[in-house]
Amino acid sequence: MKAGDGVLGYLNQVLKVELTAVHQYLLHAAMCKNWGCERLHDHYSHLASEEVQHSVGLIDPILYIKWYPRDSKDR
Repeated sequence: MKAGDGVLGYLNQVLKVELTAVHQYLLHAAMCKNWGCERLHDHYSHLASEEVQHSVGLIDPILYIKWYPRDSKDR
């Protein structure tokens, strides 16, 4: 399957957003745990795991069209 560079560019942009969300949620989860807010920690941890699944959902089609997933422009 061949896709235009535009499609792959958009997929990689969305992947970058999803991975950024994972990092943000993990950071917030760690902060909440440190502050003793276990319910918020659990909530942010759950959100992070959802974002990981979204990322996997993007990586699979990128690999299917024989491209490589990138999380930054400098690679």
